[in-house]
Amino acid sequence: MADALSDATMRLKQITDTHGPDAVAVAGSTRVSLETQAAAVHLCREMAYRGPAFWMTTDHATSGSAAAQRLKADMAISLKELESADGVLVIAADPVNDAPMLEMALRQAWRNDAWVAVFDPRPVSLSFPAEHVAAGPQDLQGYLEHVMAVFMGDRRDTTPDGIDPKTRKQLESIARLLNQCIRPAIVCGTDHGDATLVNLAADLAGALRATGKPSGLFYLMAGPNGLSAAMHAGEPPDLQQLLSLIEQGSIRALVLSESDPFLAYPNRKRLTGCLEKLDLLVVMDYLNTPASTAAHIFLPTTTIYESGGAYMNQEGRIQRAAPVYGGGLSVLGEAGGNHPPRVFRTDAPGTDLLPAWKILTALAAGGVLPERVPWPESDLPIFAFLAREPDIPAEGIRVLAERPASGQTRTEPPVELSEADPAPDCLTLMTVERTFGTEELSCRSAPLQELEESPAVLMHPGDAGAMGLDEGENVVIDTGAGEIRVRLAVSEDMARGVVFLPRHHRLDWQYLPNLRVPLPGNSIRRAEGGGS
Repeated sequence: MADALSDATMRLKQITDTHGPDAVAVAGSTRVSLETQAAAVHLCREMAYRGPAFWMTTDHATSGSAAAQRLKADMAISLKELESADGVLVIAADPVNDAPMLEMALRQAWRNDAWVAVFDPRPVSLSFPAEHVAAGPQDLQGYLEHVMAVFMGDRRDTTPDGIDPKTRKQLESIARLLNQCIRPAIVCGTDHGDATLVNLAADLAGALRATGKPSGLFYLMAGPNGLSAAMHAGEPPDLQQLLSLIEQGSIRALVLSESDPFLAYPNRKRLTGCLEKLDLLVVMDYLNTPASTAAHIFLPTTTIYESGGAYMNQEGRIQRAAPVYGGGLSVLGEAGGNHPPRVFRTDAPGTDLLPAWKILTALAAGGVLPERVPWPESDLPIFAFLAREPDIPAEGIRVLAERPASGQTRTEPPVELSEADPAPDCLTLMTVERTFGTEELSCRSAPLQELEESPAVLMHPGDAGAMGLDEGENVVIDTGAGEIRVRLAVSEDMARGVVFLPRHHRLDWQYLPNLRVPLPGNSIRRAEGGGS
């Protein structure tokens, strides 16, 4: 371990001496602890490296940044507080597949006589009755604006173009229910909700609060530390932009901390090509991933159960996990099936691993291991708080602070899509989560793998029929970056003109330029040989 750390430090210095410090970048993920985030920020500032980038794509960085900007301390609510709401509007989220614990909180609210409505293009299925508006991605903004206008008594005609009478009645009924609520709550996803939707959700929660209702706002963020990642990401904030700089030759070395882009990045061919182009790839992780295999230098790290760590959830509550396992190899593991070693030693075998934050901090100090976390205190309030208050009570502490005034919300215009047609000229392919099979850690669990459904692409039967496709057969999706072969499933309870593809670890799906892409209507065909 010491030799690998020394080698990484030396080779990074050689690259900065030759090409400058901005030829090195640092990337992580939303699963790293607050300590590791702080160390990544510290490394980039001390060494003038690019980053840290905590997001896979620019879309996720954009929506996450918008959510972090708009979530106020007096408006953020927990899952427990959500259970007390008497009306909940869920936007761009599928609770069962995106966040099962959210579904349980919504069910409890329903059992307490709350109404629940969901705006999402997917065929949302909950364990209790709820109103589902199957709004296409191009319709979500207009539908939400119409609900807000009706709620606020705006006399202007804000009816979205092309809306059918049934959907219009649904929207206006939801607006009236919001008006009747005493404790309404707004839930908004950031995986498929762009910055415009994220901001509209906050606007609606604010409008409800302006009428005297103690409304709450709950953003679904990717990963256990997504909110903090949105607050502390550097420039560029995402791996997608880093890859562009690698392709241009501007970045020659990448330090990758507890992140597996081979599982989640949509274009594997591009990712592989960029990593092969690097002069140096340093990977640190507690998982055995394709990235660790591709690394020039691999530095194994401890898990949160071995080193402990702090995380901040979607409501801005910091909670600390204490270490419960000292690490090391078992006698059987050390002996390899033979007699245990007869040589005495003062330490347990396999205990020389380090938490990622110590490795990152050491890279900024010439390989010298730190004694404490380098919390940047000057302009990052969350880290400054942890520097002052290292002891977090078991129930956690809710800490929400405004980002610096100079921080800008990353916004991008929503994708313009054509209206759904009986024989669609253009479809929107959206990659989605599933309850089992897509999450980075749980998909490694053998018991949970037994609960995984066979991955399938999902279409509206009207769209599939117009293309001559039948449910259950294998189809080929030509994305322009490659072809995806997958079984077809259909559902009447979803929006037209949309195709949902699970980011499933058993599916060879990473032939996409982004996690959401437009597809020509003729890009999906029956696979040769048919069958399922």
